[in-house]
Amino acid sequence: MGWEFITIAAPVAWVCAWVVGSIIYRRRSDKPIFPRAPESAVFAEAWCSGRSLKNVLTRIGGGRNCLLVYVADGALTIIPVFPFNLMFLPEIYGLETTAPISDVKVSYVSGLFGKRLLLTIEGLRQQRFEVQLHDEQGFRDALESKKATLVRNTRTNSSDRPRAGWRLNLFRVFAVVWGVGAAAAGFTGLEEDVRFRTHGTIATGRIVGHTGEVGARNDVGVVQYEVGGRPYNLTSIRGSGIYKIGDQEKVRYMPDDPASAREEDYLGFDLLFACLGISMLIVALTIGRIARVFTRSMNV
Repeated sequence: MGWEFITIAAPVAWVCAWVVGSIIYRRRSDKPIFPRAPESAVFAEAWCSGRSLKNVLTRIGGGRNCLLVYVADGALTIIPVFPFNLMFLPEIYGLETTAPISDVKVSYVSGLFGKRLLLTIEGLRQQRFEVQLHDEQGFRDALESKKATLVRNTRTNSSDRPRAGWRLNLFRVFAVVWGVGAAAAGFTGLEEDVRFRTHGTIATGRIVGHTGEVGARNDVGVVQYEVGGRPYNLTSIRGSGIYKIGDQEKVRYMPDDPASAREEDYLGFDLLFACLGISMLIVALTIGRIARVFTRSMNV
């Protein structure tokens, strides 16, 4: 059990440490964790796509539907929204910058992903960004300090909404399908767990082999237990890297059918899937409201 815990906990602990480290770094560097456009912004658009052209890594990385772009107080700001500004992603992929609008030159570039705006930022170190915006003309007007009020009032016009809507609907369909499948699997398993815990008899088994080549994706352990001196085998839920030959496992079997058995740990596995399924269904039902809250929080 100790090795299994380390195998599962180590990656989670590493990711958590990386997230916490990035939060500490952003706070010390006076960078926002929950970025928002200021009230003085004459242009602001969230969930944009773009990339820095600084080097090969930034060109490959970029940000898809995760950037906040706004013009305020004579400066252009590009910054990833939460949580895409964590884990040092803006620093690694060069997705965060603020520059005076007088230093920003705008042109168009076409490519595999359609027409994009090419932003060249002059300064001590020249920077170049490609961004995709819904309201390109409003952005250019804001940079030229023209029609500021009009840009502010029309930046979320109805032409923007269908493009954002289909992405939300696509994710909602995925969330419903995945959630229903996970919840069904979890609750079906829980029904079996209750039956085995109510009417079953507990035995101690031992992992004696595996079903496939060690390290293969289909490789799981084989548990052997005895009832009345007769051995029985059970395919474990523990996959490659989780089980170890000789490990003991608690097994519950039906007294009238000893060959019908279930590992004790199935309960936690089924509870996890049931909870994940329900959580995903809740997200599917509330994703639109969540998106609106995030958009309002960014003052867009």
